[in-house]
Amino acid sequence: MQIGRLASETGFSRDTIRYYEKIGLIGLKPSNGHSSYKDYGEDIKEKLLTIKQLKTFGFTLREMKWMFSYESAGLLSCQDMTTVADKKIAEIDEQIKRLSLVRKRLVKGIKECDGDCDEVLTNIADRTNC
Repeated sequence: MQIGRLASETGFSRDTIRYYEKIGLIGLKPSNGHSSYKDYGEDIKEKLLTIKQLKTFGFTLREMKWMFSYESAGLLSCQDMTTVADKKIAEIDEQIKRLSLVRKRLVKGIKECDGDCDEVLTNIADRTNC
């Protein structure tokens, strides 16, 4: 399939697909034809859909590239994936803690506001009041 169809079926832009190809996240098999168009197969589509899912879990492109390269070399075990997933869960838990503190500061700053915008900014920025 051509890149336009691949883009519409995966939700990625053409530029994003080209970028993923450029950095080696997805690989294109050599074409047997004489066409100047690249032909993307179902395997590339499935890989892009996997990338989309992994992005929702917070995995970076670098992490995905590592996982894909180890998987294709047969070096990625279930235990390895569990370790990677556990590390990602710990990162997410840390982000939740940070965001909870930010939310707490914002709520407190708004509650303490008496109409003075400078006071709201001060209350929000003052970490000692949390």
